[in-house]
Amino acid sequence: MSGPMKLVDKIEYLRKNMEFYTDCIEKQQKIIANYERDMKNAQSKAAKDRINKVQIEPEKATLRIYRNTQKKLYGELRIVEYLALEQQEKESDASRIVCLLYTSDAADDLIG
Repeated sequence: MSGPMKLVDKIEYLRKNMEFYTDCIEKQQKIIANYERDMKNAQSKAAKDRINKVQIEPEKATLRIYRNTQKKLYGELRIVEYLALEQQEKESDASRIVCLLYTSDAADDLIG
């Protein structure tokens, strides 16, 4: 079994999922627009009501699910990006400390 996902891998994973849901949302909006056009062209009120109930409303429910999922992914992505930046800063600070210690020791050796 593998260990926890690295932050950079998690960011890439979340971004790909965001792209996937963006595509799903765009397709879903086109489907709804087509059904709304069909409803507008329907001759009777009963036909319009049926198109709305059987086709449009379920598609809108699916669209809401896609948007909510995308919103959650966006929130998680922001958190993971923040954690990655924080980790990068800590690693950067640690390397500066090591470098300063090394430089200080080297100077002491030169001075005697």
